[in-house]
Amino acid sequence: MQIRYYESDVTLFLRDVVAAHPEIEESQREGRAIFWDRKVDFEALEREHQSEVPLKGYPYDSTVSAKTGLVPFGPGLGDESRFSE
Repeated sequence: MQIRYYESDVTLFLRDVVAAHPEIEESQREGRAIFWDRKVDFEALEREHQSEVPLKGYPYDSTVSAKTGLVPFGPGLGDESRFSE
């Protein structure tokens, strides 16, 4: 006795479509090859790695000056509690 498992209507439909149109499988292979089966250009990869610009820790920090990247100090501009006695 063979046990039959449930297959949804969608699964049955897709099996019928693939059986009727075997060229779909070749089309899928070509589509996958676009993104996955490429040769790696190690020289270009190294150039990209060397040209990267390091990012600042948190770009939305309002205490860091956009021009200099420095933390401004002065009345009301920074953490002045460490300077008080």
